[in-house]
Amino acid sequence: GLPDGYTANSKPTGVLGGGFVGYNWQMGPLVFGLEGDAQAAGVKGTGYYSYNGGAPITDHVNSNTDFEASIRGRLGYAFDRFLVYGTGGVAFSNTNYSYVYGVSGPPVTNFAIGRTGWTAGAGLEYAFTNNWTVRAEYRYADFGTETNNSIVFGGGADNEKQQLTQSAVLFGIAYKF
Repeated sequence: GLPDGYTANSKPTGVLGGGFVGYNWQMGPLVFGLEGDAQAAGVKGTGYYSYNGGAPITDHVNSNTDFEASIRGRLGYAFDRFLVYGTGGVAFSNTNYSYVYGVSGPPVTNFAIGRTGWTAGAGLEYAFTNNWTVRAEYRYADFGTETNNSIVFGGGADNEKQQLTQSAVLFGIAYKF
């Protein structure tokens, strides 16, 4: 296996697409809400291992996040048809990992990790009719660090830690009942 001191960092990129449902209560200009969402995701990245930040070697890890969801509270302030809000709650993710020994060899280990973490963000929403709104939102999510003890590199077992955080810009359209 790889000796201690080897790390692989990647900055996965991609798109999310899905839907959300929720309920809002308005008291004067204050808006309180509860919302849930689910998205199919295509967020992929590759990290090549290096020793203590030195030159990368050919061993690498590929990641592919294929599903995300969250359940969040919302607190906002309405200005006529505009709503400025903050949001936060629990987040869920499913990420598949494949570890490759050498430049292009077949993966030596594949596994998926379902993760639970937290998310927080802020957004703007505009009601362009009495029932239809559009929104733009930034959210940060932290799914923590997981350790997998069954990764095999070069004939040896390694303890691999995966830390997953995410920054996302989300756009949406909603119909209010």
